[in-house]
Amino acid sequence: MPAQDPAPVSAVRMNLCGRKLTLGEIASSAGMSPAALCRYFRRRTGRTVSEYANALRMARVCNGLMHTDQPVARIAAEAGFHNLSHFNRLFRLTTGMTPTAYRRNLGLCRE
Repeated sequence: MPAQDPAPVSAVRMNLCGRKLTLGEIASSAGMSPAALCRYFRRRTGRTVSEYANALRMARVCNGLMHTDQPVARIAAEAGFHNLSHFNRLFRLTTGMTPTAYRRNLGLCRE
């Protein structure tokens, strides 16, 4: 990814932890139709808009698990995951372990 993100990518990055953006809102802010935005995003990032947003959210969760003692549910919610069941499923798909196991393994690595 270049140092300066194009407008649609920046819109997703800057608004992840605020309210949930719709595809139409992101497309409108970039002056594109939703279909054009989807094509553009896939070409630019290699991912769909939601895959990209989830990857950014997941990175934020991993950072929270590494650097805070906050409960997993709070870290997930602050990263934009408001359905804990969906978050746990996605986290396990992404990392191969539960958030608690991830945090526990980090503790072993730091000792």
